[in-house]
Amino acid sequence: FRIVAVHSGKVLDVAGVNSQNGANIHQWDWHGGTNQRWRLRMNSDSSYRIESVLSGRVIDVQGDSTSNGGNLIQFEYVGSSAQHFYIIPLEKKIIIQSVHSGRVLDVSGYGTHEGANIHMWDFHGQNNQRWLAIPVSSSTYRIESLHSKLVLDIDNAGLHNGANLLQWNWVNANEQKWLFKPLLDGSYKVINYNSEKVIDAASWGEQNGNNAHQWDWHGGNNQRWYLYW
Repeated sequence: FRIVAVHSGKVLDVAGVNSQNGANIHQWDWHGGTNQRWRLRMNSDSSYRIESVLSGRVIDVQGDSTSNGGNLIQFEYVGSSAQHFYIIPLEKKIIIQSVHSGRVLDVSGYGTHEGANIHMWDFHGQNNQRWLAIPVSSSTYRIESLHSKLVLDIDNAGLHNGANLLQWNWVNANEQKWLFKPLLDGSYKVINYNSEKVIDAASWGEQNGNNAHQWDWHGGNNQRWYLYW
């Protein structure tokens, strides 16, 4: 991969084409060198280490800093949390596809009203199947329908297994906030911030119209989702 800063168009670069521990990471114009190329290696906690093609060393927050402005260097991988990064889509138009059935989250009947149900349907490309993931905090998102401008919500802020997934006007409630956690197979679990349960294709259903609700995480493919943008 090359990793590009949106604001500058420049890429992450190991300064001075240096292959040693402690070499600084900065931004630079793209020239295609191995000091600007990176491999993403998934860790057991679903975070990633970002490995330089040049050196085989990984991006590391210098001195384990937790402060704003903490510097990035490369260092041999030692398993430190300062070398682990989560990679999450930001403000992206996404399609949320079930690993189990291949069908996608869909606003039933093209509904634009509060309370319209969310279920599974074959992908047809309309905006009732497209969503905008908008950051609410450093880790949570609201998931807004491009069709209705309403957001994914848990009915009545339910905390129980089987609480229904629907759309509602954004009111900044915890049951409207979601976390995307990457999994080793390249899919995600989508976690409700309020209940800590995940979006689940009800009863392992595969047919059009099968309901989507929340359930405790058990790792089945009906709880795993591919995100496309």
